Amino acid sequence: MKCDRCGEREAEFNYIEIERDGTRKEHHLCRRCAIETGILKDLSHDSHEGKEALTVSNCPSCGMSFEDFKREELFGCADCYDAFRPALYAYFRKIQGSERYRGKILAQNEKVLAIKKNLRLLRKKLERFVEEEKYEEAIKIRDEIERYEAELKSYEQG
Repeated sequence: MKCDRCGEREAEFNYIEIERDGTRKEHHLCRRCAIETGILKDLSHDSHEGKEALTVSNCPSCGMSFEDFKREELFGCADCYDAFRPALYAYFRKIQGSERYRGKILAQNEKVLAIKKNLRLLRKKLERFVEEEKYEEAIKIRDEIERYEAELKSYEQG
């Protein structure tokens, strides 16, 4: 397939531009036209192996640059993630030691989490019983809530 811009060279890069109204435009560009239009940026000076590396210089949807993203640490739109994907992996490795997010270790043990979950469920149940005027069942639930709250307090203090 030939480049949409120059019509001479083979298209190496394809991207889809989505307009605000939802219409999609597919673009096919050769390497030279992609660099000339600012869609791609030549980063050969940053490559460790001396090979030429390419990345998107600006998001095609919102126009945010990767440098803007690094400064703000916020994407401009949902398409920024796809536009900056090649550079993001290196960035993630740099800031968190891995390309994948591993999560944080929970500070609370599983017993405390289970108690809190039970308390949420019991409070909802209590509200329902009061609304339905089932006061005997509501009293049992209230007492159970009090036991869980006392147990939770002992875990949090100790």
